[in-house]
Amino acid sequence: MTRILIFDNDGTLMPSNEVANPAIQRAFARFIKEHGIDAEVPSDERICDLTGQPGDAFYRALLSDEWKHLASELRSRSLDEEVIAVAAGARFFPGLREMLMTLKARGERLAVATNGGERYIGSVVARLGYAEIFDRVYYHGFDGITTKAEMAARAIRELGPAPALMIGDRGSDRDAAAANGIPFIGCRYGYGSDGELEGADRVVATPEELAALLLAEHDKYCH
Repeated sequence: MTRILIFDNDGTLMPSNEVANPAIQRAFARFIKEHGIDAEVPSDERICDLTGQPGDAFYRALLSDEWKHLASELRSRSLDEEVIAVAAGARFFPGLREMLMTLKARGERLAVATNGGERYIGSVVARLGYAEIFDRVYYHGFDGITTKAEMAARAIRELGPAPALMIGDRGSDRDAAAANGIPFIGCRYGYGSDGELEGADRVVATPEELAALLLAEHDKYCH
């Protein structure tokens, strides 16, 4: 059965912490030094906790109230570092590229729905070859879209008619599925807490488990 499979990006398809976190930390260290800001460089844990938020909210959350007005500057500097890091070393979680190519060969309709911005996700698209894999890539700000619920609705409208699934690691992915009345597969191996995956139709612990689930017969997991 042909389906529309809508994937989150960071923490679902790729371990973005490997490339994005060091880039953000480098940019943050230079930023606070140049501005004379007394602050700690954010830890990997802090960055992962915030991963999945739209860029404006993400970078404001990294700064104290006194310096939040400089969030756009910090974001721009971080993006300079991130796109270089993504181009040099971003990768899929093990087995997921092969899974996606198999799903595509079977006629599945594939989409990405991410709160990442155009510049960041553009670097991911180029590095990981998304253009040959996905039918659509939706990002924060695409045609004015600002929520994953809107992205999922757009995918369903543009790639349907067909049953749809949302796959992700954060509460925003769960909420997007609920808003569109479609099943949600939660990825525990990502950055979200267990609480964010409450209400998921299925939860997978590893990328390998996700691949096995999505490659199985439709009626084994889709209600």
